[in-house]
Amino acid sequence: MSFIQDLADYIAANTTLVIDANMYIGEEPVSSPDECITLLTSPGSSRTESGMDVQVLQVLAKGKSFIAAEDLAQIVHDLLANKPGFDGLEDVLYSEVINSPYPVDRDGRGRYVFSSNYIMRKRQEEES
Repeated sequence: MSFIQDLADYIAANTTLVIDANMYIGEEPVSSPDECITLLTSPGSSRTESGMDVQVLQVLAKGKSFIAAEDLAQIVHDLLANKPGFDGLEDVLYSEVINSPYPVDRDGRGRYVFSSNYIMRKRQEEES
């Protein structure tokens, strides 16, 4: 499985968010509910001199009201922020906050959008 899928499974197991119902990977469908999140990451990862791989993650939370979007963003943020070790995500050693959830804009449907970003530090993947 991929890192982003494993992460989505972890979030679903520890929140009320449901994959493909109100949590999406990579792209949010046109028919998404008013309150939802989308997980985005760049392909691959970067190897650091510390011997860890680094994966950058962006979480977009949307809601019809400012408070609904902020609350949804905060649920995921509280789960991931500056946390060492993750049960169920054995390869992730540490999650570091790049920025806490902040309002970005409204989308084409008038929903408020909050963005937060994280660096996920992982064990090095074996080179093949």
